[in-house]
Amino acid sequence: MTLRISGLASGLDTESIIKALIEARKVPITTLEEKVEENNELYEIWSEVDLGTSNLSASLTSLNSFTTWSEKTFSSTFSTVVTGNVTGAIASNGTYTVSVSQLADEANMNGSVQASAKDVLNYSGSFSIAGNDGTAEITVETGDSLQDIMNKINDSKEDTGVESRIIGTTLVIESSSSGADKSFTITSTSGTALADLGFTDGATATGKDLLATVDSIPVTSSKNDSVSTLISGVTLNFTDTGTSKITIEQDTESTIAAIESFITAYNELMEYLAEQTAISDINDPDQIGPLQGDRLASQIPTQSRAILTQSIEKNETIKTLYDCGIWTDGKENEIKIVDMDKLQDALENNFQEVSTLFRGYGSSSDQRDNDGVTRQLSEYVAYLQKIEVGGLTVKMSGIVDDTIRLEDKIEKMNKDLETYEVSLWRHYASMEESVSTIQRSSQYLLNALGMNNKDD
Repeated sequence: MTLRISGLASGLDTESIIKALIEARKVPITTLEEKVEENNELYEIWSEVDLGTSNLSASLTSLNSFTTWSEKTFSSTFSTVVTGNVTGAIASNGTYTVSVSQLADEANMNGSVQASAKDVLNYSGSFSIAGNDGTAEITVETGDSLQDIMNKINDSKEDTGVESRIIGTTLVIESSSSGADKSFTITSTSGTALADLGFTDGATATGKDLLATVDSIPVTSSKNDSVSTLISGVTLNFTDTGTSKITIEQDTESTIAAIESFITAYNELMEYLAEQTAISDINDPDQIGPLQGDRLASQIPTQSRAILTQSIEKNETIKTLYDCGIWTDGKENEIKIVDMDKLQDALENNFQEVSTLFRGYGSSSDQRDNDGVTRQLSEYVAYLQKIEVGGLTVKMSGIVDDTIRLEDKIEKMNKDLETYEVSLWRHYASMEESVSTIQRSSQYLLNALGMNNKDD
């Protein structure tokens, strides 16, 4: 440790002198530290831009998705007759008249009303059930209740394809699925149990198919629910006989929602960039946006706007966003739905061209300028975020690299400054010793000459 002596012999304010010299040497370091702080602020700003482009990219992915442009809705004028939903993109838009004359039904037969469902019946005997899947023998014992007999029939379901249930105190026997090809025969093999339960020996039950017409074309189905074989891409559920009109149409609401989500993400990014590049007062540095003059910060809005406002010449009617009610909002790089009626009309009456305007593909991989405007914008945003070559990644990586370089330089300069300060204290300590030696020698000489303590 260097001994710090401040002007004991020389009378100089050594500490103030050294402090002044150190402060002078600190000026370049402070400048670099300010540059590091500026870099940190810039990095945060560009991080916000990167987040904004990520949000924009996500909205574009949704908007450009095939699913977004293939969603369709189902409606029925009489949902008590038929309901349904669109399950495939192949469903054709249009209105269909569906008339149901008969619902599909299981093969079934009902026994007679019994005294109880849970109490012992005191019936005995056996009967066979011959169904589509095979035959089973059911044995009724005197201690069985109606529930016990039902359980025995259900236990043989895998062998016969027939099951049973109790309604009130009546046993119902039926095929496990509906359709005209479902049937079963019940035959007494011993005792009176079958007759006691109210069934006719040798009786056969046969199921029914759904009988309907779609636009006067006869159709059938072995079931009433989840019927997907009548109208391509549509699943129907029939609940009653009668007539209903069903309509399949484009789900414009979900498409508009995706467009609105994209517009919000786009405008938020453009607004943020506008704030960071704005000039409120050219003479006041604090009123000049930190990204003012940055090439990339000005290029992103300019390029994005150029993409969105271009004309797609392959379309005959809907060539630009303006043609479907979307345009600028009076702000340089923000857009909005300026005419919702116009957008809805375009989606309802010229859907394919609207789809082509937004997400359509170019005619070849080398002709990307024929892509839809939002697909082109998606590709531009993807380039901005692409590692090593994208503008944002290069910009942010450059800031990080510069900050590391500056911090390394600051660290070295601070070490040099510490060394310099130590050398100054040593220098002034040596000087003080020299002055002190001269003073002692001078005093000795004066004493030797008798020149000390004399009156003037």
